[in-house]
Amino acid sequence: MADKGAAKKGASSPPTSGAPQRSFEEIEKAYKQDPVKNAAAYGFALCTAGRAKDALAILTKLHEKTPLKGDARVALAQALFDTFQIAEAETTLKEVPSELAGSAPAQRLLGEIALEKDKKEDAKAAVRRAYEIDSNDRRTKELMIFLGELEAESTAVEDTTPGTEIEEPKLAKPQTMKSINDTFRRAGITAAVMLVVLVVYAWRMRVNEKVATLVAAAKLERQKSDYASLQKADKLYKEAVELDGGNPNALGALAEVHAFLYGEHGVEASKQELDTWVERARDKDSPTGERFLGEALRHVYAGEPAKAEELLNKTIEKGGLDPRVFFALGVAEKALGKYQAARDALRRANELDPFQPTFAVELGDTFLLDSDVKNADFYWRKGADANPDQARAATRALIGRLLLGEDPATLKTKVDDWVAKANAVAPAHRASVLALQAQYALATGNNAAALKAIKEARGLRKNDEAIQWFTGNILLGAGIKEGVAAYEGLQKKFGPLPRLTQDIALSAARFGKPEDGEAKIKAAKEFYESPKGQAFVADLYLRAGDPAKAFPFVQKALKAEPALPEGLYAMARVHHLKKETPKALEMYTKALEAKQMYPEVYHQVANIYVDNKEFDQALANYAQAEKQYRQTSAPFAKLARLYEDVAVAVEKKGGKDAKVNADKWRAKAKRKA
Repeated sequence: MADKGAAKKGASSPPTSGAPQRSFEEIEKAYKQDPVKNAAAYGFALCTAGRAKDALAILTKLHEKTPLKGDARVALAQALFDTFQIAEAETTLKEVPSELAGSAPAQRLLGEIALEKDKKEDAKAAVRRAYEIDSNDRRTKELMIFLGELEAESTAVEDTTPGTEIEEPKLAKPQTMKSINDTFRRAGITAAVMLVVLVVYAWRMRVNEKVATLVAAAKLERQKSDYASLQKADKLYKEAVELDGGNPNALGALAEVHAFLYGEHGVEASKQELDTWVERARDKDSPTGERFLGEALRHVYAGEPAKAEELLNKTIEKGGLDPRVFFALGVAEKALGKYQAARDALRRANELDPFQPTFAVELGDTFLLDSDVKNADFYWRKGADANPDQARAATRALIGRLLLGEDPATLKTKVDDWVAKANAVAPAHRASVLALQAQYALATGNNAAALKAIKEARGLRKNDEAIQWFTGNILLGAGIKEGVAAYEGLQKKFGPLPRLTQDIALSAARFGKPEDGEAKIKAAKEFYESPKGQAFVADLYLRAGDPAKAFPFVQKALKAEPALPEGLYAMARVHHLKKETPKALEMYTKALEAKQMYPEVYHQVANIYVDNKEFDQALANYAQAEKQYRQTSAPFAKLARLYEDVAVAVEKKGGKDAKVNADKWRAKAKRKA
């Protein structure tokens, strides 16, 4: 029957037996020189070498750039099939143009898919077509023998050992030893030899299935990124490696797991393990995002962020558009003091994988460095939504709610819960929990407790920029000037950041003179010289009650941008402080026309109504101001000033329970000292 099959082949395609056989190294070299031309050969070579996942990664990238055609598309389908993605393989193969009906690999793969779906007759037909096209393909011949369509070679080894008992493999339909013997002898091979082959084949399939199951389960745990889940992932991946020491997904993933266990959770033993798994993954030429993340973070932890940046940029240039690559790049850029580059890379990582809590919380921390609390809170909450047990994400999300003015009483239970967990399940995140304690204490007016907690947190995480920002915020919130130095430390590393510069300027003016604040804002030259910057400087002088010094800055801002809301508001404040009420109201109205969501306007208009003893109008405007402050997630300091002004208005209006109601408003204002 073998000769018969070979005779059929010649009519369908040119014979391949006379073609020179290339080694794997030769095929790989040819691929590197011309990836598109040699994609099919290299893909099949990788699959034959048991590296189907490498083939899948390479061919998928090529396919994303330009859809693969011909046998290159078949090679992609084969890689999908060999990585147990049967449905995807079939779909990819169905997209192959009709001319590939003459492709031996395509027909053989159709046979394998049919066999996987228990359609034996379809499998036989497809494999016969493959054999007619190319009778020299080893994988096709093995399938032909397995399906009983081809006799085994005459050199098969006979079983001559008397009394040998061979364990029957656990097949779907067990047969008696006699029927197995009869079947295999008709194929020209002894039952003993064929059963050994089948036992090995079945064992290999079971191992592959077991490895795939372990890797899938480990990936789910790894994605959660909390301490306990990473420990589970570590165990599962190591089980997979024990079964298949060359599995690139397991090796690369172990590099990521230990990068996070060391960097995120402070497990010292993981630093050495990180080295081990990065090297093993590299030895297997495993071009996975997990491996590059581990390798890059190893450089960052060693104080070599520039090396990490170089490695990752090269990876991206070669098409490594993996969320883990962008995350590691963001961490490296942040270590280098490149704020905008870090934020851009981390944003890309989060876009590609929005359900990884560490990616989201790291991006939130980056926004915080520029005092962008609103965006920081958004990403912290995303991280906590992805995994409520991820300590940094969960505690940061609670801090964000406090920073944006949520009543601390509504958060007490959750804060207490994380304080209890600090040593039990998240010892490495004690600094994050302490930062939460400090922020909560400040929000409830307990300055002493806030200062104690943030001091301890700072001692635990001296190089954590987010903890440094929290330190500045807590100190300034408690009325301590040294908080400015914490902010300035961030400014020194990352350069002038607009929002952070404004916070520094406001604090300098608060503890000194408006001129001190103006001197600080000059550090951000581009912002200082802009219309918004000029309006901001004017506001520093207006806060100090000096409309005369504010006026030139307002003029310059409005001359450059007549409809600038901040400029119109500042001009309204100039008239307001000069008791020029009609002009002030006119400018407040213009500011509100330029910017509809402007709670400060309603706040100041309400103050004018109080001065005019029109208390009902004042309270209506205060209510609108509070609503918009909350809608825009304004800092609690603005709400606190509003509550104090409402208390004064209630007292001036008088009437029954005026003092009781005023005290209630003041109590709301004193949630933060």
